Amino acid sequence: HNPWRAPHERCTAAAAGQKVVEVIATGAVTGSIGTYAVHGTNSHSSASGANFGGFFTASGSLSNYGVAGSGDTIGALGSTTGGSGVKGESTLANGIGVQGYSLAAGVAGSFISQNTAATGIVTSLQVQAEYAGTATNDLGAAIEFKIQDDSGFKFRSARIASTLTDVASGSRDGNLEIYLTKATVDTLTLEISSTGIFTLAQGLGNYANDGLAAAGGIPVNGLYRNGSVVMIRVS
Repeated sequence: HNPWRAPHERCTAAAAGQKVVEVIATGAVTGSIGTYAVHGTNSHSSASGANFGGFFTASGSLSNYGVAGSGDTIGALGSTTGGSGVKGESTLANGIGVQGYSLAAGVAGSFISQNTAATGIVTSLQVQAEYAGTATNDLGAAIEFKIQDDSGFKFRSARIASTLTDVASGSRDGNLEIYLTKATVDTLTLEISSTGIFTLAQGLGNYANDGLAAAGGIPVNGLYRNGSVVMIRVS
């Protein structure tokens, strides 16, 4: 065979549950050892290249998954000593690089960071945004929440975004924004500036007293204003 390519299998007929290659490992083991049905190692040395222990491509159907994992404990596990344990990449505008799916009200994704010290804060989840050109003010990244409505489709209910209001490397300023869906529209509700100023983008309802605030839909412990005075409804 080609010395640069290992033997390969090809199957062109599409059948339900078709498997071009299947590897099964069964039987009892002694102790708490770990076993592998498939184990790949790529340790080529290179000053600027990239090594892949496994690479999978899926295309041509309605739903295409490069890698799908299923396990009683963890569906897919990645481990690294200096990079990304698991990396997903999508070239579509609305594609998903990595997706977790859980049945029976389980957790679709869990992120754990171990801190060697007994104090301090470690980053368990990092959201990044990068751009092909030169960054300009107010570019940012967001975490989005999508929930299924009565049509059976999932739509955005809220998102938490952060932008750089000043992208200059030596004077960066960032803010935090909370958006909520109101009458199907993504609406900025709260903004926190880099100087710690809170801005309620929709403002507070203006009522003279608790009774009028209640009639206006303000709940107990809800905020409203009387002119320029912030009030809290207590009854």
